[in-house]
Amino acid sequence: MSTILNYCSSLFSKNEPDEATKQAAAAQKEYRKFVELGFPHAICSSHPECVHFLLSSGVAFAIAMFKNSTQSGMEQHGVRISADGHPLIKMEGEWQRWDHISSLVEFDRTTGRVISKGQPALGWNYISPDGLVQKDIYTYGELYPVEQLSPEEYQKLRSHAEKFWDTNDEVDPSEEKECIVQIVSTTR
Repeated sequence: MSTILNYCSSLFSKNEPDEATKQAAAAQKEYRKFVELGFPHAICSSHPECVHFLLSSGVAFAIAMFKNSTQSGMEQHGVRISADGHPLIKMEGEWQRWDHISSLVEFDRTTGRVISKGQPALGWNYISPDGLVQKDIYTYGELYPVEQLSPEEYQKLRSHAEKFWDTNDEVDPSEEKECIVQIVSTTR
């Protein structure tokens, strides 16, 4: 019988899940990822479109990265819930309701960018400390900072960076190295 199934599989039903079942499974996977990133589970049921936007656009991963990158990150970044149960996300320096944000921006799957609704040339990016700002993630006139460390955090990171020379030949021993490239990521 298995030989017949291998050669004539199109003749037999495979009991594949229907579209609704597939969508429900995909949504559950999104919800798990959202909660793993440290965001409130309640938003998954109250505002699933917010969860989908944040994950599919990558904004959730930027928020999580900034939330965990500095001492003040936990208070400056995240997804909060308002007193009346609406998601709040930082946008242009202020905590804004999801319904306001969703009226202004959308995720363009073709370009992989968050754009202004009705104005696809205007791109948005999530950076610290302001949250969503009108700076395109890929196209910009000049480099701009996306985070600033406190003096204590800078010294701690610099001490860590200087340990690199313990096991590697220093390129310019007489030059002071004030700049540090810090790479941060999430569990994406």
